[in-house]
Amino acid sequence: MKELASGGCRAQLRIGMPWAVLLPVWILSASTVSSRADQAAARNTLELTGENFSQAVQNGTGLPWFIKLYAPWCGHCQSLAPVWDDLAQKLQGQVVLGKVDATAEEVLAHKWEVDGYPILILFANGQAHLYTGPRCLAALEAFALGGWAEAASASSKEEPFGGLDVMALTGDNFDAVVRRNSFEDQPWFIAFQLPSCGHCRRMGPTWQSLALELKGQVIVGSVDAGADRPLAELWNVTRFPTLKLITAEHEVFDYQGGRDLEALKAFALGGFLDGASSAMPPTLLEEHSEGGRLHIVVGFILGVLFASAVWAACCCCSLSERSSPPAGGSRRRKAD
Repeated sequence: MKELASGGCRAQLRIGMPWAVLLPVWILSASTVSSRADQAAARNTLELTGENFSQAVQNGTGLPWFIKLYAPWCGHCQSLAPVWDDLAQKLQGQVVLGKVDATAEEVLAHKWEVDGYPILILFANGQAHLYTGPRCLAALEAFALGGWAEAASASSKEEPFGGLDVMALTGDNFDAVVRRNSFEDQPWFIAFQLPSCGHCRRMGPTWQSLALELKGQVIVGSVDAGADRPLAELWNVTRFPTLKLITAEHEVFDYQGGRDLEALKAFALGGFLDGASSAMPPTLLEEHSEGGRLHIVVGFILGVLFASAVWAACCCCSLSERSSPPAGGSRRRKAD
């Protein structure tokens, strides 16, 4: 019985020993595979900074970009991180996923008016689309693969920024109505805004009230900087909302005060005179013409330099041929 028990014990040890050895190896292998999968997913999400953001994203004019602005300490951001990595793998080749540490990249956070975490923005066809839906994989994937276009179409049917009493300005009508004083020499108070900007949306009702309060005295307008990016860039708009007052004499005053109705009204009705003014930038057409003229001048100069170089090379070749004796004559002199 002892031998049997002893033998049974030895048999049990012989059976158990391989599992005791292989179990840690199996756990280590599984964790290694999982770690490699996590690393591969993380590689599909590009870390963006203020230095490479514009060049990489290019407003989604190539592939769409889905950007997460996050804070490392934010619990919601930490919960979203594995979902974001899974989304990057699923959308590979269709949508580029990026992330911005908004606590380190303060300029980008300021530009996109980050006031909570995480902020998710999809860039496509030159426009930015704020995502406000659930943060599950299926909903994020649906938005990235075309849901943003449906959301933009639905929002375009809504009342414009500030309501119907605010003049909607675009690159097509800006010069005609603002520069040419089409409204009896009244000054213009213009908001450059983004539909995806939280601060802009919150200011919308105030801007509407301002338009009603100033009717007949100041024309209140707005520019969708996402839809009219060239116009916003011409006016050096780098944050949203940007507010500018333009007088009938084409002087420009930047508004830096609070966004409450009374402060905005006081500025528009004369308070702007306490600040410094600047001149209006050139029109979009003038900007393009200047660029075209510059290209022509540079091309002409390069052409002249190239022609001069060719002419000089030809002259050098001609002089060298005249100064060197004929090969035959040289051989005859040696023979003599």
